[in-house]
Amino acid sequence: MKNNIYLDNCSTTPLSKYVKTEMIAAMNEDYKNPSSLHRLGITSEKAMEKALKSVSTLMNAMPNKVFFTSGGTESNNMAIFQVAKARKRNVKIALTMADHPSITETVKAYGIETYILPIDRFGVIKLEEIELPEHLDMIIITHVHNEIGSIQPMYEICKAVRKKYPTTHIHADCVQSYGKFKLHPEDWDIDTMSVSSHKIHGPKGIGAIYIKNPNKTSPFIVGGLQQRGLRGGTENILGIVGFGAAAEERLQYLESNLEKVALLKRTFMNILEDADIEYHVNSSENGTPYILSLSIPNAKGEVILHMMEERGIYISTSSACSSKSSHARKPLDVMGISRDRIEGTIRICFNEQLTEKEVTIAATELVKCIRTYNQWMGR
Repeated sequence: MKNNIYLDNCSTTPLSKYVKTEMIAAMNEDYKNPSSLHRLGITSEKAMEKALKSVSTLMNAMPNKVFFTSGGTESNNMAIFQVAKARKRNVKIALTMADHPSITETVKAYGIETYILPIDRFGVIKLEEIELPEHLDMIIITHVHNEIGSIQPMYEICKAVRKKYPTTHIHADCVQSYGKFKLHPEDWDIDTMSVSSHKIHGPKGIGAIYIKNPNKTSPFIVGGLQQRGLRGGTENILGIVGFGAAAEERLQYLESNLEKVALLKRTFMNILEDADIEYHVNSSENGTPYILSLSIPNAKGEVILHMMEERGIYISTSSACSSKSSHARKPLDVMGISRDRIEGTIRICFNEQLTEKEVTIAATELVKCIRTYNQWMGR
């Protein structure tokens, strides 16, 4: 196997060299409990404060409104939990069924009354068709869709919600957009926002949540007074340092990374367009360049995935959080994509560490895989 080309960056990303260096140093120096009052504990506390500043700056938020969690899933759970706990009657939440399972399954687990937001074939909310109840406790918006990369018009949606529901809690899932696009929680006028570390070359098991009004928020994990009393338990200092390092890197290269990835995606698509093969693009032209969803007619996406794997190229068929579920393709289903196309769907996720040569090899090998598959099927 000559190749080792990783194109599953929506699921997770490899640690960057800088993040590794910072985490190794932290293993040696910052292993102390940041809550300890002695000098060594204060050193770890300062390392955590430095990381918090980088993470919150990348969120375009004040550090006192950002709290570390175990990842995007916990952050989404925490936001929903806050609304479910605070209201004294039946809670009503609006969302799309194309949202991440950490949203749809959490709402289901709490038995919350849901209102389904209408979406187009790219999963973008149709503002003109929204019909909601007189009272609404919460609306959840996924900024960038993790399966096909569609981008929601946050300003427009939030403005429309605030006009009709001035006190409704607005939560934004920004796991796939954090560190890739500029975020504007205050301009959007949202209440909470979830982000994650391992999508931007940071470690797994660490994320964060932006909370507009921390003083009005109940603890999600009850214990000690860590993180200003909102999330008990000794902080994951190694994860936090790694997250901070990843955020620090993204701050420097946000715009240049976006430009490079857009060129890489264009290189990939040019090769497909020049080849004599049939395929459908599920992703919107106005979506993120980091994500490309394709459907191969009359094919099995999983078979194509393993054919590419044999060539040392790693792609996916759907979200890693739902790929082992019988409902793995439900987001594509609710977008109106046909069952046949869903069966033949693959997902390619780029990052700025890839080279043009690697992307060219990957696209060329994908063309070969599709042709080989068609030959097997007698087409």
